[in-house]
Amino acid sequence: MRAIYRVFLVVLLLISPIMVLAEVAEPEVQFNAASLRPGDFLQIKVKAADDALVKVGFLERGYELWKNEKDEFIGFLPISYYNAPGDYQVSILVKSRTLDWVKTYPIKVLGRTFPESRISVPESTRKKVLSNSSVNSDAKITTKARLEAIESGILSLWEGPFIWPVKGRISTGFGRIRYVNNAENGRHSGIDIVSPEGTPVLAVNRGRVIYAGNLNVTGLTVMLHHGLNLFTSYCHLSVIAVNQGDQVEKGTVLGKVGSTGLSTGPHLHLTFKIDEVSIDPELFLERTIAWDFPETN
Repeated sequence: MRAIYRVFLVVLLLISPIMVLAEVAEPEVQFNAASLRPGDFLQIKVKAADDALVKVGFLERGYELWKNEKDEFIGFLPISYYNAPGDYQVSILVKSRTLDWVKTYPIKVLGRTFPESRISVPESTRKKVLSNSSVNSDAKITTKARLEAIESGILSLWEGPFIWPVKGRISTGFGRIRYVNNAENGRHSGIDIVSPEGTPVLAVNRGRVIYAGNLNVTGLTVMLHHGLNLFTSYCHLSVIAVNQGDQVEKGTVLGKVGSTGLSTGPHLHLTFKIDEVSIDPELFLERTIAWDFPETN
């Protein structure tokens, strides 16, 4: 019996480290790219314990990842048009009942040159629309709408490729440095698509209306949440055809092209944001976002 007991102890000692390692196995982290340009976004996928809370840290900001139907934690990391070229660190934080884990990964931000544009509006309009109180009022409303949506923790609502909301020429591209009456007015947060007034504006994909109303700078505006903290905005509309709280399908008419707010003519200003960071809309349009990319880490 003693011999059998000794054998049992030896076997137990041999397999115990394996059992411990299995219990606290290091999370598997995947990125879809190792280098990006300003205005791009990084897709991140993490395999971790079911009860884990997974967050991404980048430049003193945090982004939460959400568990999908495959029990993978997925999400986006946006690269702002203000991020200078260089080497950066992305931190992945995983906290569960059995694990408190942090690891950093390198990514490279490449250079990107943005053009400049200059528009002229009546000085009285510029002072009224671009006053600090007007801009801050708009930002307070839109930020509140996005933060409330982020708290809901919705997974992706979209399906298949994102469609163009209207047909037309892009008159102003993403990230263009804007001057209004020769005074710098920040970066162009989306793209401007020239289209005749009254043209129906379509939802680029399935989403939920989180704001539908009139803002000082962007005029009649509709904002959609597509899940995973991805938002689109449709600005300068002449008419709004949806209500806050509506869930809309891809191709739903949200309103019509107009020239409300700070605008020099009929067009649609379209923006894509991840959390509060603007990203290049053309990276999404006519593209399907997939999460089965090859392992890179």
